[in-house]
Amino acid sequence: MRFRQKSKKITRVEVSCCDQVLTMKRNISIIELAAEFGAGTRGASLGVDALRFACLNKQYDKYFELPSIYIEGDPERLVDRVSFPNAKRIDLILDVYERHIQRVKELIEEKYFPFVISGDHSNAAGTVAALKSQYPDKRLGVIWIDAHADLHTPYSSPSGNVHGMPVAAILNLTNENLAIRKPSKETIKHWETLCQIGGIAPKIAAEDLVFIGIRDLEEQEWNIIKQYNIQHFTNHDLNRLGSATVLEQTQQHLQECDLIYVSFDIDSLDKDLVPGTGTPVEDGLSFGQARDLLKGFWEMEKLVCLEFTEINPLLDVRNKTADIAADLFYELIK
Repeated sequence: MRFRQKSKKITRVEVSCCDQVLTMKRNISIIELAAEFGAGTRGASLGVDALRFACLNKQYDKYFELPSIYIEGDPERLVDRVSFPNAKRIDLILDVYERHIQRVKELIEEKYFPFVISGDHSNAAGTVAALKSQYPDKRLGVIWIDAHADLHTPYSSPSGNVHGMPVAAILNLTNENLAIRKPSKETIKHWETLCQIGGIAPKIAAEDLVFIGIRDLEEQEWNIIKQYNIQHFTNHDLNRLGSATVLEQTQQHLQECDLIYVSFDIDSLDKDLVPGTGTPVEDGLSFGQARDLLKGFWEMEKLVCLEFTEINPLLDVRNKTADIAADLFYELIK
C-alpha cells in the first residue's frame, strides 16, 4: 500500500430541505483501490491511473487537491493459477477486502467522506462491509447504478467472476436453489467468509436496495429481484420516467434508511460512450442521465460514500471512458 497525502479540500453541497437551503460540508478523501481480482478481463486495476491522467489532461486540478490513499491489489498475483473456478480469486479478493475495509473505517473515523475509485466491482462489497462495520446500528441503503445486477454466487454464476457477485454478498445469498454449478466445499467456505466479513450478514435488507440502469441480467438474477421485490429501474424505465422522477422515487423508497451508499459502474452508460469497460452493454445511460443521477444523489445529506468502478483503459479508445468518468467526477467535486 502506498499513500498520496495532499492538502485537505472541503467541498460544499447545497441541499434543499423544507424550502430552506442548507450548506453541507464534505471533507473528501479519495481511496484509489487498484484491484481487479474479480474481473474476467485484465486491465481494470489501471482504471485508477486512467482517471487520474484524464483529470490531469483536462486540468481538473481539484482532484489533485484532495487527500488520497492508494491501495495496490497485488497485480503479480493475477498470473497465479485459479484455484476456485466458481469464484475466481476469491481468496485474493478477501485479502484486498481486509486492507480496504480498514482504510475506509479509518477515514470515516477521521471525519472524511470516502470517495472510492476502484478497479472492478467486486471491491464494492468490501466498501459496504466497511460502512456497516463503522455504523453497525444504522440502516444502510444502497443505490446500485449498473448494467448488471451482480446477484450471482458461486452456485449460479456462469463465469465464476466475483465482480458479478457483490450484491449477493451484501445480501448474504447462496442461490443454491438456482444452482447451475457445483462449487467445492472450500469455495463455499470462502464465499461464507466473504458474505460475513466485517461481522455482519446480511449487510443490508433487500428492501433497502435500488438498482438503476440494469439491462443485462441472467434469468436467475431476475428471479431474485422478483422474489425479494427489489426496487429497480431499467434504462427503459429511466427514459420513460426521466431522471428527476427516478431520483425522487429512489429517495422515497430509501427514506427510512439512515445512511446511503452509491455504487456507480461505468458500464451503466451506453457502450458507444464507454468502450473501456469489461462488460459494455448497449442501450445504456446517456452522459446527461448519469450526470443528473449522480448530482442528485450527491446532494443527499444521508450519502456517506460514493464509488466509481470498472474503468478499463486496456479496452478503451483514446482514453474515452476515463475522460467521461473524469467529467462525471468533476461535476461532483467542482
